Amino acid sequence: MIRSVLRAGAIAALASLPIACSSTPDAVDIETPTTTEAPRHVDMSDRPHVTFDPCHHLGDEVMRSAGYDPGTKESTDFLADSYTTLGCMWKTDPRQYRITVLSSNFTADEQRERFSEHTTSIPVAGSEAIRLIDPDMPDECADIVATEFGAVLINRLDQNLMTGGATPEQRCAGMDETVEIILDAMNAPR
Repeated sequence: MIRSVLRAGAIAALASLPIACSSTPDAVDIETPTTTEAPRHVDMSDRPHVTFDPCHHLGDEVMRSAGYDPGTKESTDFLADSYTTLGCMWKTDPRQYRITVLSSNFTADEQRERFSEHTTSIPVAGSEAIRLIDPDMPDECADIVATEFGAVLINRLDQNLMTGGATPEQRCAGMDETVEIILDAMNAPR
């Protein structure tokens, strides 16, 4: 339980610390909802509104096709006056993986700058993503994808690697396919 609380805090911190940077990777073209759906949270900053809500827009079939149990869905929102991070977490059955999808109005460049010594650029689903391999989190792999409103961070924890010593390849095995499923769902008409 304490580890889950600490990880939730680390994930929120990952998405909540802005740093300026000038280059911008290709943004995923997130379609604006076709209904008059208002953003679930509007902060008081000048940042764009977060238009993709993982708990609402990633349906059960999408998460099932990515290998996650829809019945384990939990909100992981981190709301503040100066930014918005809407998040959702799912687990696999059996409980090897936990994935958290965070949608934030912080930019991918801000995240790249913040974690610059632990990131590399990778292609995912025709877009550029930032892969984060943090040595302090030896059982996790995260991809950050630029969007029109900021960035989406997809963080996967592998409970079989909790003892550490895994290579980046082991930590991120299968991550590209999972991220592609999520990006496809983000781009689907709503």
